[in-house]
Amino acid sequence: MKDIIFKGSSHTMGLGLDLVLSKRYNDESWLKKNGVILPPDRLDEDWEHINNNRWPKKICDTLGIKEFNYDSTPNLKNTDLYQFLVELSITPSEKLERVSHIIYEPHHTRFFHNNEQYTPAEMLQIINDSKTPSSEKQLIYDWLDRQEEYVDTGYKLLDLCIKKHKHIKFLLFFFYGHQALIDKNVGNYEQLDNLIEFTINGETTSDLHYLLEKNKLRVCDTAFCYTNRVDEFGNEKWKYHPHLDTHAGVEAQELIANNIIRYL
Repeated sequence: MKDIIFKGSSHTMGLGLDLVLSKRYNDESWLKKNGVILPPDRLDEDWEHINNNRWPKKICDTLGIKEFNYDSTPNLKNTDLYQFLVELSITPSEKLERVSHIIYEPHHTRFFHNNEQYTPAEMLQIINDSKTPSSEKQLIYDWLDRQEEYVDTGYKLLDLCIKKHKHIKFLLFFFYGHQALIDKNVGNYEQLDNLIEFTINGETTSDLHYLLEKNKLRVCDTAFCYTNRVDEFGNEKWKYHPHLDTHAGVEAQELIANNIIRYL
């Protein structure tokens, strides 16, 4: 089989698996002293768990191919999602002749700056931080004001890439349903019809988060550091970040991989 490029956000990267699998997050003494802080300071052990257990790795292991990061492809640099599409749109198709599929996870709620990405909660934290320079805050305000424009431009670029690289099958992976955005944007382009749907316990939808939440398959549903934080009297045994980690847990990674393989 030819190469598959995986490109997305934290859900494609496999973030959160460290909270399930790393030793310190399963150590009650360590948790009582340190708690669960998001985003965590990741160690080599954490990245090992993330890299070896995320769904792209499981797909490649099943198919007997190497997990292919997009920035290993000639002329594609390590950039954010939007810039990835720009680079892809100007890359000659012959340089991608080994690529049969691109599994792309659009994300509508991430602000990218200086090789970092920020969630809405993190954006709010930056804005409210008195130490943040006004110029940095203004960048976020500008992004928020123009978010719909960025989303629309991203879909136009994706449509352009699909038309240019006709030998590649593009599959869209949405962690959240974003149904309104899908109806508004994906529906405008006949090329954007390869939307991955997931089936778990007999229920099928493109809204993966809904299925994982319903079936209690998220990190916050399965990790020891979350499921054991309350004692028999209802008291919290260690501190934890108010925003729970809702990434896919270990079992969910396998389910995601098996669902996506059906499209390959």
